[in-house]
Amino acid sequence: MFEIAQYFEEVKHRYRLSSDYALADKLGIAQPEANLIRRGLKVPKPELCIKVARLLDKNPVELLLIAQKDKAPAQAKEYWTLALTAVDVMLHVPKNPRYIPKKVEAIGRELRQLESQTLTYEGAAANAEAVRLMETAERSVDAIMERWNIWKKGEALYPSYLLANQAAVRRNVILRRLLILSQAQMQDPSLVADAIQIMDDQHRAGIKIYYAFREELSRSPAFHRLEQDFKKYGAAEEIN
Repeated sequence: MFEIAQYFEEVKHRYRLSSDYALADKLGIAQPEANLIRRGLKVPKPELCIKVARLLDKNPVELLLIAQKDKAPAQAKEYWTLALTAVDVMLHVPKNPRYIPKKVEAIGRELRQLESQTLTYEGAAANAEAVRLMETAERSVDAIMERWNIWKKGEALYPSYLLANQAAVRRNVILRRLLILSQAQMQDPSLVADAIQIMDDQHRAGIKIYYAFREELSRSPAFHRLEQDFKKYGAAEEIN
């Protein structure tokens, strides 16, 4: 069954079309063709992909690439999947991602702190210490990247939910996130705007995201237990 078929099912659902005849009439094609495409037995032509994309308020590039992937031989499908991921990142990275530079800056501060804690060794001990230090730094960088929800792909930095988490959502994995804000932070218009942008981005990626106020969570025993578990296993003091 071709992956592109799901978009035709979505058209039927959105426009409450009760039959393939109604779907065919909406798309301006013959009923047998609509039936085959909806059942995943035929790949639509590019112009039909564009028409469906506009009916669903989606970017036509997404449907065109999926149709090409469906037509590709088995050994080439993984490359089309990679292309879809790259386009997905390109289409969904925020136009003004102010919070990403802030996180990258914070990563830099933590790396400088790590560097300042380095000890100096001489002779054979220096070689062993260099290896140990690199292993520690690698673990630390991974932890910092995970903490700030940023992954490195090639030379660019992207929010992780646009890469790994979107793939998980497509596998019907339910992801839930909690954005914790204080009452003081809510008085900062730029910070509130960033928070809204983050929530919009994650919601668009299929992640269920909620928000809560730190002052209210501080009265929750369950949250205190969660916070203690985070600290116990070496996570950041701030749980966001």
